[in-house]
Amino acid sequence: MTDTVQYALGLLAEECGEVVQEIGKAWRFGLTTPTTQGSRGTAHDHITTELGDVLAAIRYAAARGVVDLDRIEAHAEMKLTRLLDPDSRDNLGRRLAP
Repeated sequence: MTDTVQYALGLLAEECGEVVQEIGKAWRFGLTTPTTQGSRGTAHDHITTELGDVLAAIRYAAARGVVDLDRIEAHAEMKLTRLLDPDSRDNLGRRLAP
């Protein structure tokens, strides 16, 4: 694995982990609760910021040839279509998304 690939994957993992951490805080304390310990904004603000960091990491990895941005975008469109379709079901027959 080249240094570029290793860096890009590490960056993606780190940024995705930060999104998960902020979502966990939102579950516990709510989206609009002000954050503590010197940080500013709400969980909603922090999730938005961290998702922006993930998007930057994806674009970095694509620019370095580690991932294919066109394939990512095509898959995202397909997934969104399924999520928005009221007839889409999971493997247990439940509606895929509310």
